Amino acid sequence: MISAFKRDAAGWWVYADPSSDLDYGLALKDWLQAGEMISSATWSVPLGILLHDAAINAAPITDKAGVTHPIGTVASAWLKPDIGAVVGIAYTVTCRITTSSTPPRVDERSFRLVIRER
Repeated sequence: MISAFKRDAAGWWVYADPSSDLDYGLALKDWLQAGEMISSATWSVPLGILLHDAAINAAPITDKAGVTHPIGTVASAWLKPDIGAVVGIAYTVTCRITTSSTPPRVDERSFRLVIRER
């Protein structure tokens, strides 16, 4: 899972090489309430970005900082710039999250995928 996100006044963003095919995750354990999990995560990507293998973690994940994310707290997707992706353009990727609570909570989280040759 990519952990190279940066933040500016417009929100979260990360660089992607035009030939990359990488997994990106939204870790939500600090946002979720006690006992709550992500029940669904629907990803939306613009033209120029291909989406595949979206998932919600079925096992705990420990990130590079050593933080453990319990089951059902990370929504992830593999993203690949399409042949039509333009270097220098920032593509906004959005994930609509629904929780297991009753009633379910619904939220959207977005980040920019900035295409850059490395």
